Amino acid sequence: MKKRLSLSVIFMVIFTLFFSEMDFVQAKPQNSNAEFNAFKEKGIDYEKAKNNKGQTKKQLVEKFIGEGLSQKDAQYYAKLELMVSEIEKAGILIDLDDENIPEVSNDFVRSSPNEFRERILGLDLAALKKAYGDNMGWLEGNDDLNQAFNNEQYIDVIENGEVVGQKVEIKYPDGSTVKATLTGSVENDEDNENNVEPNTYHTGPWGSSYYRFGGSTNSTATSHGRTAQWEYKSSTHFAKINDVFKYRIRHLSPDYTGWVADVISDDGASSSGGLITVDDEWLSNTQGSRAYYNTYIQGYTRVRFKTSTSFTATYGPLSISASPGNTWHQFVIIEANGQGAVNAYAAQFR
Repeated sequence: MKKRLSLSVIFMVIFTLFFSEMDFVQAKPQNSNAEFNAFKEKGIDYEKAKNNKGQTKKQLVEKFIGEGLSQKDAQYYAKLELMVSEIEKAGILIDLDDENIPEVSNDFVRSSPNEFRERILGLDLAALKKAYGDNMGWLEGNDDLNQAFNNEQYIDVIENGEVVGQKVEIKYPDGSTVKATLTGSVENDEDNENNVEPNTYHTGPWGSSYYRFGGSTNSTATSHGRTAQWEYKSSTHFAKINDVFKYRIRHLSPDYTGWVADVISDDGASSSGGLITVDDEWLSNTQGSRAYYNTYIQGYTRVRFKTSTSFTATYGPLSISASPGNTWHQFVIIEANGQGAVNAYAAQFR
């Protein structure tokens, strides 16, 4: 894959999920799947159903397309969200640890993705168990993104014939994907590896376990706008969060120590569908008002996601979903110093 030494970017993924053993101890639901089977017999009219916010399939499809999903994915996640809402309204807790539920192979998921989705929407317990228990992108995505950026195995983001950033998207055999992107206005000077920061300069609630990506970028442009985005998709849900950080660089004295960066604004957005919902958002956050050549200003977006209350399982890599109704916090963070070095991070904690 082509390397671009003139525009290297740092992208960090912080993966700090804190769980106790108690998180995985769940009371076995009684007759939950008998209730579910009766619910399945009645079926779901997706054209008439509404989610917990009163939104119809048409409204959800329009919303998801506006958030960047394809028509096909928007249709699927809209129905998936309606399915979850209908199960929750019925007060059913599905036990995916039931030994009578047959297994579905990765080969089937890879070879028949449309049929697999249809089986999920058709309330097939085997498909639901497979989708819920597998989420390779969640389990392995952070390490893989780290390795991809370190090896400069990213794709250039091009606008109007110019490179404005890089992105990595990794697809897994179980159908899940993870993607990270950093874009923005850039005027490049020479790379300065001294500005590669393995940790966030400003501390926050995102913990201390880090994965480093790439290099750094210097710029003498007066104003900057940078956008960092993290996205995860699987057969059971999607989650997306981005942050837009704007700042101004000025030169206050002749030597290199005279460069400063001042915060202009920070704003963020998030979206989700399927088995998870946005529970709360903190969309505009900054730390530091001015940075010098060796210090950083920061902007970040923080979102709390919540899992569905209708599924329980004591297995599977998606440990945040092992307990119904669990929540976790997702962050996207951007930092810049007075010389224009930009570092972007993603973070999670429960």
